[in-house]
Amino acid sequence: MPYKFFIVPIQDGGQAETALNAFLRGHTVLSVARHWVDQGPTSF
Repeated sequence: MPYKFFIVPIQDGGQAETALNAFLRGHTVLSVARHWVDQGPTSF
């Protein structure tokens, strides 16, 4: 089964959000794992 990983940054995440939404419109998601990565201003 193929995997697709998305990183959505806290600041200026518009492009990542657009890519994620485009993917979701064309695929059925079977499971989701969410993790917070705390790296100061580059957190995601």
